[in-house]
Amino acid sequence: MMLSDLVGIPWKVGGRSLNGIDCVGLAILAQRVLCERELSFPQKYGESDQHEKSVIIKEEVERLFSPAKAPETGAVGLFYFGDCWHVATFTGATHFLHIFPGQTSRIHKLTRAYKNICKGVYV
Repeated sequence: MMLSDLVGIPWKVGGRSLNGIDCVGLAILAQRVLCERELSFPQKYGESDQHEKSVIIKEEVERLFSPAKAPETGAVGLFYFGDCWHVATFTGATHFLHIFPGQTSRIHKLTRAYKNICKGVYV
């Protein structure tokens, strides 16, 4: 599997495969592809509680990774959207792979707006 295989995957809460994925599942797959690191996230959540349980994502990232000074390939970014935490994987210093509800996975540029809500980068 390559990074390009992780682009265009449809959104699915709790999804962990190329058939449907959420931000956590995408980060797990990206860590495998970019860093050859095997991670798991056994906590369960659904449509109704995904936002309130998103703090678990933040806690797991902080437990599993160390803070980094700057984004790099394979680093994990934590973004806060005011009501939920979001995890993404950096594909380099200026771009990251992620997915939003109802969309497909994609690579975005780390714009000023994203920098403002990025609350941490971890390796």
